[in-house]
Amino acid sequence: MKLYACGTHVTTKLRKIEGMITGITIRFSAVAYEVKYFFDNDFKTEWMNESEFEVTEVKKQSIGFYK
Repeated sequence: MKLYACGTHVTTKLRKIEGMITGITIRFSAVAYEVKYFFDNDFKTEWMNESEFEVTEVKKQSIGFYK
């Protein structure tokens, strides 16, 4: 499975707000990213899937155990 790493900078598609991935959760086959950002003089945290944000020039990384 390949995922974006924590620390990756993203831009939300809906409002074009810049944020950073600070956490990842995997439940069955669903992946959600915790994105933190500033908006309207407030620090916010949202869980998003990949369809809700854009990433430029960063490749996904493989996760799991290696032999």
